[in-house]
Amino acid sequence: MPFETKELDHGLGSLVIATGEISEEEYLSFYRALLTSGTEVPQKQLYNIPDYTAVTKAEISPKAIERIAQLSIQSSTENSFTITAVIANQDLIFGLARMWENMASQATWDINVFRNRNDAEAWILERAKANDITDELTFK
Repeated sequence: MPFETKELDHGLGSLVIATGEISEEEYLSFYRALLTSGTEVPQKQLYNIPDYTAVTKAEISPKAIERIAQLSIQSSTENSFTITAVIANQDLIFGLARMWENMASQATWDINVFRNRNDAEAWILERAKANDITDELTFK
């Protein structure tokens, strides 16, 4: 499976690292599990960082992106405020992430897509402070 999940800030956040080639089925399977009950990642988190910088190839259709967006919207009813900063440095992956961001706009999450982790972390901290949640995140 080309996905690895790590807990950050003692459970306040999570990092999803995607590597190598990702098929549509792997993408759908991982996010179905992540966004529905019984996942390895707690449903209620302040932030999450899906990092696609190590992906070498992704074969994911707009229909699959739409399905994950629908699951994201449904999941946001239980986990109403989550800051999601997607990292995608390759143009194709960045475009797919922006497509998901647009399709998931009805979710109650605060979503943005970045080219690097430093910008993503700065934005998460900014959003957490703006919502008077915390200013003490280490991203470790």
